Amino acid sequence: MIQVFISYSSVDKISAKQLATDLRVLGYDVWLDEWSIVVGQHIATEIEKGIQKADFIILLLSKSSTKSHWVDREWKIAYWEELKSQTTTVLPVLIDDCELPTLIQDKKYADMRNSYAVGFRDLVDAIERYKSTSSSILSFEYPDFSETISDASQIDVLGFDFGGGSIRYYSIVEESLNRGCSIRVILCKPSPAVIQTLTFRSYATRQEKTIIDSINRSIVYIDALKSKIKDPSSIQVRTLEYVSPYGLFLASGKRSSKIYVKLMPFRVSTGQYPTFCVDKQIDEKWFVFFARQYDLFWKASVPLCDS
Repeated sequence: MIQVFISYSSVDKISAKQLATDLRVLGYDVWLDEWSIVVGQHIATEIEKGIQKADFIILLLSKSSTKSHWVDREWKIAYWEELKSQTTTVLPVLIDDCELPTLIQDKKYADMRNSYAVGFRDLVDAIERYKSTSSSILSFEYPDFSETISDASQIDVLGFDFGGGSIRYYSIVEESLNRGCSIRVILCKPSPAVIQTLTFRSYATRQEKTIIDSINRSIVYIDALKSKIKDPSSIQVRTLEYVSPYGLFLASGKRSSKIYVKLMPFRVSTGQYPTFCVDKQIDEKWFVFFARQYDLFWKASVPLCDS
């Protein structure tokens, strides 16, 4: 599992916790001081341990953090670790206008000043790109659909939110949409029944606010995607009044068609659900089955503007 350390000023705690929560939802192992240091532990020692174990150090840059002694110490340790061992990568994230530290002025940063969704997409895209070229980072649970999405004429997504694998392929989906691809997305409507079901399934690790925030952020991500493509109408979004027993990510193209299936019929506290991939060329019957299931969910859903 990819390990991420977040360095931030206490003034920016809300931004740091939101980012940490969203990264954890995507399956990353996130080190945040508030979550990772317990009473009685030596703060400086635990921070150094967290940095040494991390594959990525996310540096939240703001007026407060650039003046913080702790943040300065953390990212400099990480920076020299990056140069020395090449097993750790420092990823700057700009959350407000500030002067960039000299040592990282030549690094491209993820910009969250005007849009959290766009900055978050760029950050995750960077992590995945580094991951694919680094032998020190373990593979993750999502399949590599890059080529299939690049060739796709139709993409269909079903999930309680627009996260996980969908966000990981954000940039490639954007390119495909500008090439003429269409995408359908089915989200859960944050109704009392949906919230109760998701809370039950997660052993109450997901609470009402977390669920609603996740669904609302999904809409922000989709709106950000619409703003970057030639034809916003190529993205259709609908909502379901209930939680489906599985999530689907379906990409259909001339050369390749695949469906990623995440089974979600029971309770888990870790968020790690059983998953598998169906390749149309290998098992056309199961591919057709899940494609038809998606069409049934689509018919049962309502346009986002009506929900």
